Amino acid sequence: MDRPARFSEYACRPGFISFLADELIPRSGLSVTADPASTVVAGQSLGGLTAAFAGLTRPDRLGNVLSQSGAFWWQSNSPDDVDAEWFARQVAVTERRAVRWHVEVGLDEWVNLRPNRHLPDVLTARGCRLTCAEFAGGHDRLCWRHRFGDALAGLFV
Repeated sequence: MDRPARFSEYACRPGFISFLADELIPRSGLSVTADPASTVVAGQSLGGLTAAFAGLTRPDRLGNVLSQSGAFWWQSNSPDDVDAEWFARQVAVTERRAVRWHVEVGLDEWVNLRPNRHLPDVLTARGCRLTCAEFAGGHDRLCWRHRFGDALAGLFV
């Protein structure tokens, strides 16, 4: 998938989140719980941003967020977006939700780490249940795969 298509599909689109929560999960044919406290939405990079947006906007269905190297530098492309912390601002102004969060980023990422380091501060200030980590590695599937199991388990401790 090319970059414009990825941003069209993944970048904080309410329609995609509705499809995920209301259609894809219930109609998957799998025995999936309806309990949001037992449901995790996870992603890496732009998918990590999308997972976080899903948890923020649909806590009734998605009660745990696992974001690895989330693209929290993303701008919404609205005229009001003057810096690269759109998602952190959404967290700051949204009513606190009963969502558990795991947010992590590599120390050798190719992007500005400031938004990824700032988001945990915003989540903590909002009283969210949060684990966060910085790992020795980059924007790399190998790093994410290695850390995924522990990150997932940490959501349920």
